[in-house]
Amino acid sequence: MHEIVTLQFGHFANFVGAHYWNAQEAHFNYQQPSEEEEPAPELVNHDCLYRVGITNKGVDTYTPRALIYDLKGGFGSINKYKLYETAPMQDYHQQQYDLTWDPSKMETFQEEEYIRSEYQEHLENEEMGLATEEGEDEIEMNGMRTWSDFNRVYFHPKSMVTMSGYQLDSEFMPFDVFSYGHAAFTETEKEKDSYDENFRLFTEECDQLQGFQVFADVLDGWGGFTTSYLEQLREDFPKTSIVTYGLSDSQMGKRSTLRERQTAAVNETLAMTNLSMLSSLYVPVRAPTQSMLVADGCLQIVTIRVHSFLQGSIQPYFLADLVGSLNWRNITTVGTLSVGLPFPFGLSKLPQLTG
Repeated sequence: MHEIVTLQFGHFANFVGAHYWNAQEAHFNYQQPSEEEEPAPELVNHDCLYRVGITNKGVDTYTPRALIYDLKGGFGSINKYKLYETAPMQDYHQQQYDLTWDPSKMETFQEEEYIRSEYQEHLENEEMGLATEEGEDEIEMNGMRTWSDFNRVYFHPKSMVTMSGYQLDSEFMPFDVFSYGHAAFTETEKEKDSYDENFRLFTEECDQLQGFQVFADVLDGWGGFTTSYLEQLREDFPKTSIVTYGLSDSQMGKRSTLRERQTAAVNETLAMTNLSMLSSLYVPVRAPTQSMLVADGCLQIVTIRVHSFLQGSIQPYFLADLVGSLNWRNITTVGTLSVGLPFPFGLSKLPQLTG
């Protein structure tokens, strides 16, 4: 089957990842053929990136073979348990203990509920037959704040891991230093044991694991977190192909203080140095603006990986083949992506994806 496990570290990496999974989801054929028609052949081997599961209602489903890490508040309104939801648990304290204090003196602190985007409401209405895909053109995109606001894919509950020690966009405890990531990885594993509980779920069910693709923020603490994660991964998979995309937005030069710009530059340097040693191929990705990076970065990644998913008469192109073609001397672990948009249709020569 030659499975690929995808790892996403950081809020900006998850923006790119959301576009990536939306693009993969577009390859699914949901049209049911009539009795007279033969089913159309699938050009894409979905088992490469997706895992087969069964919901609590007994329905077969595909969910990405992915692990997604983000800070507290980074997942927005995503309904990560919808496919596998269970009956709500009864209150633990009412089952086990009698209250020994006056309930009238209790104070309740509750975070403000994240409001679902108009696009997510449209998707739910579409599932219930109350809306159509054509109606998406009328939706305002300005109100979207997190990557989950435009996510079209359902994930397995084990796919998402919240690093609860830090809050997204916090001014009091920003997650902005490479070394913070090392410490956060240790604390997260003590609290959640996500490597054994979540990561192994996706790897141990693979028949022929071909490798890992990693999307990682590199301008803040996520570079250190990813480094610690890949160090542990390499102990279990010393020879498996790992292709890492180091993602940075366009805001490094616009940070408000000199210290912030210097910190971001040091973070990026440390991330590239460490991740290029731990990865079979490290690809830094940056674009002039954040919106261009999200769109172009996803396009480049999908284009360079598309041969791994094709099936039939087309010869498959695995992660090891990609690494071998770019790092045939085994000493070049850093590559680049480039693409020219818009494509000059009608001309004899088109821009090429290079590495």
